[in-house]
Amino acid sequence: MQERTQIYDIKVTSKIGLGLLYLLIALPILYGIYTEISGGELWKAGIAVVVLAAWALVILAAANVHIRLTEEALVQKRLFVRELRIPFDDIENIHFGKTHSPTHILGDDTKISISMHFKAYEDLVDRTVMKTKATTNFEDINLAGKQEAISKYRS
Repeated sequence: MQERTQIYDIKVTSKIGLGLLYLLIALPILYGIYTEISGGELWKAGIAVVVLAAWALVILAAANVHIRLTEEALVQKRLFVRELRIPFDDIENIHFGKTHSPTHILGDDTKISISMHFKAYEDLVDRTVMKTKATTNFEDINLAGKQEAISKYRS
């Protein structure tokens, strides 16, 4: 039996925003590298190159977050970080966020954040809640955050 898996990635517009954020920081650093090399201060230019590379790794890690929805678990995969996995029958708390905060799914000692920057965000949250309802007693799960989301899923 093959397991159905849905993969949710960061939206393209969010990735473009991260790229612009990278440029906002990278351009002054590149100018600093140019001026330090022109002035003969190669060690300062070397430090700036290391800072630029570190900033590139931070942006790359932020842009490469994937959430997989399998038949039995919610799985978050990030670059440079171990895979986070919460089986649907272990979910203890769902926080639907407030004004600008993301949705949080908590189970055991694991917390997965689902922000609005994911493609099909509403579908991801809906499917997570429906699969949780199918595997556990949903009344035992603590729901918090936006009241309209709580009333939508409690009914």
